[in-house]
Amino acid sequence: MGDAREDKAMQGGKYPRNLQQEKRGIRPLEVVLLILILFVCAAILFPAFATGGHDFRRSNAISNLKQLALANVMYAGDFDERLPLANTWMDATFPYNKHEEILVDPYLKEPKPGEHGFAFFRPLAGIETTIVVEPESVPMLFQSTLLGRNATSDLSTLPRPPRIKSGNVIGYLDTHVRIEPLGPLRARFRLRLDESLRDKLNNEAQ
Repeated sequence: MGDAREDKAMQGGKYPRNLQQEKRGIRPLEVVLLILILFVCAAILFPAFATGGHDFRRSNAISNLKQLALANVMYAGDFDERLPLANTWMDATFPYNKHEEILVDPYLKEPKPGEHGFAFFRPLAGIETTIVVEPESVPMLFQSTLLGRNATSDLSTLPRPPRIKSGNVIGYLDTHVRIEPLGPLRARFRLRLDESLRDKLNNEAQ
């Protein structure tokens, strides 16, 4: 008799509602809604991840040049206030930073061994820092199309287009670092020198 009641309840739909719901499964509409939610989340999160990666590389590039600028100034402090000679600056200042990874521009895509992407401003090579009147306006290190170790050049090797959308990273003689927008960049070279040598350095800086 109990079995008959149970069968009747099942036929009337009163008793096994949970069982019916378990057998029903997920409807196609629910699947579509779930996919839409996932797409919306992806659209929101992926740009954020991309921006985060860009900000990380930019911060690293600024930090690397800051450390390298400090290493060059420390080197000068130990060598009668003279900066390293041309094409030697990475090796000469390495004892002051001791981290090979900061010699590489993080914006280089899969750099090969020996590729760095930073250059030293040629007019400063071997110069005495105390004769520079406005060190905050004189570039010392910068992102460069020259990839070799100890690259030394004028500002003509700044990447065009720049490696960063807003410009190229440049470290100045007073060790501050900033991103300079692409365009004519002149080093305001004021030195305590005779006029002939000052003109020569100014011409090289342009």
